[in-house]
This record gives sequence, structure tokens and C-alpha cells, in this order.
Amino acid sequence: MAQKMCLQCGSVGDTKRFMKGSILTELILWLFFVLPGLIYSIWRHSTVAQVCSKCASPNVIPLDSPVARNLLANQPTTPAPVTRVPSPARDNHISPRKALVIVGALLALLLLIIISLNSTNGQSSNVTAAPTVSPSIAPVSTTPRIVSKTTGNEANDRLLALSKTEQALMLGKAAGEGCVGNRAFYMGIAKDRTASWSVGCTDGNSYAVQIDADSVGTTSILDCSILKVVAKVNCFEKFAPQ
Repeated sequence: MAQKMCLQCGSVGDTKRFMKGSILTELILWLFFVLPGLIYSIWRHSTVAQVCSKCASPNVIPLDSPVARNLLANQPTTPAPVTRVPSPARDNHISPRKALVIVGALLALLLLIIISLNSTNGQSSNVTAAPTVSPSIAPVSTTPRIVSKTTGNEANDRLLALSKTEQALMLGKAAGEGCVGNRAFYMGIAKDRTASWSVGCTDGNSYAVQIDADSVGTTSILDCSILKVVAKVNCFEKFAPQ
């Protein structure tokens, strides 16, 4: 795994995988409430992110990105160099109690699925089939959407294919903090295909948004004023050619 730099604590090292929520809560919801369990599981897996292994901050960037290079270049020479934080070893041992809980949850889930299927089959025999909707009422377009640019970052390609308004709204949602995006600016892309954007909000705030080239398009957010102080990089400006 490529090492990254944390914008929160300044450490350089491997990141670790982080997921919000509780596995115990997820098992309980699956055990007693199938639909809430499914929703909770989808939400948990949507929060998966690579965070700093030292301070658990999600604001980590690749070492070869323009921001990281500027930070490293502007560091004073007198303080001790940034230490590389090794990724903590994971304990893959599963206790007997945890294994028993997992097996019990799977058996209960299997039983609920079987009961649900039997109930559905019994009801379907007494219900008249619903009429088929004519395709002429709600035609569906089969024309594939054409993406105009290919940057090697799938999430960035999808964002580039949107209109300016849609880009701003999506980036504002990613920035959080109640941001309603009304301005989007594509700053450029690093060698590791990490894309950098700027977004302006209706409340006057602005943020830098970095989009990793992974399967889920992991984002890192930093206030533009902080970015300018710590990295000497201005939002809404194109990166210099590399």
C-alpha cells in the first residue's frame, strides 16, 4: 500500500481501513429486523475509508500529490523529520464467543429467509397477477451515457461528465458541514490519478476535495483557508503542469 501524508497530524506512513458503526449493532439488526439490518449494513460499508494510522483522520493525501510535495518542501530544516508510522498489525484471531455469535446470527438469518420465502410463495398463489405496464407509458432510454474524458480515476470521470451545477452540488455534499455547492473547479490530477477539486458553498465557505482512484472514490476534504496556510496552494487555481 502506498504511503500517504496526514494533513491533520503531519505524519507519513501507511493508512488503515476504517468503518463507522458497530458490528454488534449490525448483527442484532439482522437478527431481529431484516430490513433495518440491510440498510445499516449498506450504510456501514459506504463509510469505509482509509485513515491515518496515527490519529485516525480521513484527511490523508498521496506523497506525490502537489499538496504533499508543497508541504514537504516548506517544512523547516531544524525540527526532527516526519516519522513514518508503520501500519499496526491486525489481529486476525477470532475468539470462540465471537465465532459462536457469528454462526448463530447466520443460522437465524437463514431461518428468517426460509420463513419469508415460504410465506411469499403461499400468498402469491392467492393473488391475481398485476397487469403489465405498457412500454409506451413509460419508455426507458437504452442509449448508454457517453463519458467525454478518461483520467484513469473512475469517480473523477463520472464527475467530469456532469454539468457545472451537478458537480457543485455533488462536491458540496461530499464536503459536508452543511455545504450547498454553487461553484465547482477542477484543479488537476496527480500521477497516482488522485483528482483535486475546489467547491464553493452558498454560505461563503470553500473546500478542497481530493478524490482517490480507488473502487469507491474515497474523498479527502480540507478548508481552502487551511490549504493556503499549510501548503501554499490556492483553491480554484489549476495545478502547474508536472
